Amino acid sequence: MTDTVAVPKPGKAKTRNGKTLVAGLLVIVLFAAFAAAFYLLGGVELVSSALGGLFASNTPATSAPGGSNAAVPATSSAEASGTGALKLPVGVDEPFAKRMYVEQLESEENIAKLVTGKVDSISFGASSTVAGGTEIRLVAQFKDKTSGKGTLGLAQRAGSWFFVFLRGERGANTNGEADTVSPDTKEDFTSNQTPLNNTPVDVDVLNTILEQQMKSQDAFKGIVDGTYAKLKVDKVTQGPGTATLEVTLTGPKNAAMKGRILCISKDIDGKTTWFVTSFMKA
Repeated sequence: MTDTVAVPKPGKAKTRNGKTLVAGLLVIVLFAAFAAAFYLLGGVELVSSALGGLFASNTPATSAPGGSNAAVPATSSAEASGTGALKLPVGVDEPFAKRMYVEQLESEENIAKLVTGKVDSISFGASSTVAGGTEIRLVAQFKDKTSGKGTLGLAQRAGSWFFVFLRGERGANTNGEADTVSPDTKEDFTSNQTPLNNTPVDVDVLNTILEQQMKSQDAFKGIVDGTYAKLKVDKVTQGPGTATLEVTLTGPKNAAMKGRILCISKDIDGKTTWFVTSFMKA
């Protein structure tokens, strides 16, 4: 018995192979067109956007120095602000400016009493010139009728006066609001240097303090030279991140001046901290 081998008809085989060849060519052409469009139209960005960053890397993008995509290291607000952006008035150097900031941080407890309306008035006493500034003795009268001693520290640079600190000097317990005044630490302008070297400075806050205190000369000069001997707090108004104290300054020679003390707040280590920025004539 002879075996028979089936041979496909040449015509049908040729037709099928022709269709396969044409389809393959079309696929190649379409793929090339897609690749060109993908490149020209920014395909990577389009796909990334469409996927909603599903495959985005957690590594920040980098580029050449100065490029818009340069990686920015994570830092605290104080570190990020840096000292390079500090705007120093004439006669004010960086160490003194930083001292103003740090001393206000350490005076925050007493500044907060002004901002929260707990102080009724402040009477100014004898002043003394010390290394670095002028210290003026004071007595704060609180709304609850108690009182506490303290010192106002001012310093002059290139003819302009700057508020540096408001120090409490509580001794024995007196009951009432006076008992919360910070105790006397016997510090002066030349002591307590350690915090100055270790405390980060918020340059935006410090620039505001420096700029506004340059406009506060009438009140500061009057307190230093004895023109004004008493400050009466008439009204305290708080807004978002600010507090305005409307005050009246009076003196032994019937001198009087209406003024406004402006304070701003900053969240530092989770705590609202107040700074005195200006003390201007109303």
